[in-house]
Amino acid sequence: MHAEHTGLVSGNRLLDHARLGSNARRAATALHRAGIWQGDSVALLMRNDFAWFEATQGAGLLGAS
Repeated sequence: MHAEHTGLVSGNRLLDHARLGSNARRAATALHRAGIWQGDSVALLMRNDFAWFEATQGAGLLGAS
């Protein structure tokens, strides 16, 4: 990772903090519509890639773990 990069790096792809936050909020909306509420437990079976971080942060935004 280069010092000037902020955010997540996967190979030659970069996801900056602003986009990560935006995508996490979208994931939170999708999880909430699927019935996830504060205090719920969420299990994710995903590749260790940007989408996993977005979904995990989205669950956290809802107060789920």
